[in-house]
Amino acid sequence: MSQKNCKHLMVKKFCVLGLFDHKPNKDDCLSCDKYEGDSRGLGDDVTKVIKKIGLDKLVSKKKKPCGCAKRRKALNKTFARKD
Repeated sequence: MSQKNCKHLMVKKFCVLGLFDHKPNKDDCLSCDKYEGDSRGLGDDVTKVIKKIGLDKLVSKKKKPCGCAKRRKALNKTFARKD
């Protein structure tokens, strides 16, 4: 996985969301909760399905955190895509 696939990176390789005060590297992009691009692993696949069927909107109405970012990160780490 290359960080160039994230839609939040611009030509000069800075994060348009302002999440990093430096040029993001591969590890930054791998751990980013806001990443949108090619799937980095199973966590990204699950997140895409949840968004596709609208569960993310239902969960966002709740007042307490759902743990989605933590789950996404753990699944991506355990079941990462090979470069």
